[in-house]
Amino acid sequence: MNTVIENQMPQGRKRSIPQGTYLAENVKAFGAQSRTESVASRLRPIEDTVVMPEVMNEPAVVNTVGVQPEGFGKSVSWRGEDDLAVVAFINPADDLGVAIQGVRDQDTIQMISATGSASFDEETKNAGIPSLITVVGEAAGLTAAAFGAAVAVPFIKVGETYAKEMFKEKQVKTKVRDAYGRDPKSRDLARQEGGVLVCFPAATGIWTSGGDKDAWIKEGQTAETGERVDANRPAHVVDAYFLRKGDQQPHASAGDGDLFLSAWDYKFGDNLGTYEVHFLMKRGVPQHPDPVERRDEQPGRADHRAPGNRRHP
Repeated sequence: MNTVIENQMPQGRKRSIPQGTYLAENVKAFGAQSRTESVASRLRPIEDTVVMPEVMNEPAVVNTVGVQPEGFGKSVSWRGEDDLAVVAFINPADDLGVAIQGVRDQDTIQMISATGSASFDEETKNAGIPSLITVVGEAAGLTAAAFGAAVAVPFIKVGETYAKEMFKEKQVKTKVRDAYGRDPKSRDLARQEGGVLVCFPAATGIWTSGGDKDAWIKEGQTAETGERVDANRPAHVVDAYFLRKGDQQPHASAGDGDLFLSAWDYKFGDNLGTYEVHFLMKRGVPQHPDPVERRDEQPGRADHRAPGNRRHP
């Protein structure tokens, strides 16, 4: 494993990542850091732009660690008020996952799609390539359509090609899980490993599973054993939620700081494959709800930044 897992509770574990240390931890694991501007700044439609004070109108930044494709990184620094359309390629052997930095309390994350599969077989080996994250859209009022935009599609294909080549599985016969933790053959939901976990800033790190069944997803009283609803989360997993098929509702963040997406497991070094996740990030409460200037002066045109349009349950 690349990192040390810290025991936080008798029956649960967490990879503790104090605020401001995420990139430093990744540099230790994967190599030197560089900083590049997000492609999203080139995707913003001018006619819909609301000009905000300069400090709040900065485009997001993709932070690259080690060797990654151009425009992709290990984290995204969210610096402005606009929504983000984000694509992540999660290597299940990477126990640091990916991060959105600059998240504020009550900002929301909305999963649009989650695909791919990974093997959690202890006999397989992975070279230890960092996960990928990038922004394919940055504007007010983004929807799922942002991922199908003509400018975004070729860029996403670059990430898919890279992930398929670098995260490929050499043995995919046992413990195969999709992005929701389901075994594609048996159709059972795994409880100990597999799928994607989202940890909000208040978690101050990435929760993991363990060898003890008390650290697994609970069997629960739901129609299906191990369904990944909040009631079935292990007791130690707080300020977090599991991606679940059909759940495309916005989830409000808890706390300010770094939000993490990672594979659910506790032995990461033996994993192979990739999870591709498309999701929207939206501000919960804009810091400056009143625009300074509008570039279009069409009467009756809705203000995308009005508080009523920017809040998400």
